[in-house]
Amino acid sequence: MQAIEFESQLYHGTIPVPESLHLVDGRRVRVLLLLEEMEEHTVEFHDAIADLLDNPMVLDDFQPLMREQAHER
Repeated sequence: MQAIEFESQLYHGTIPVPESLHLVDGRRVRVLLLLEEMEEHTVEFHDAIADLLDNPMVLDDFQPLMREQAHER
């Protein structure tokens, strides 16, 4: 068995193999993935509902719907 090392990036669930390897479709290969450590990225998620619950809008002329009115809609 021949060992070949290359670096690639995951793209839509696939790992592109360099064309320079001239691999033939159907050829059996053994794959070992070594993942590089990634820095912790905090993804900011804007939760508008949580924001409104924490900071409700105050409207002077707000009239909540009665149960029957809400069911009519």
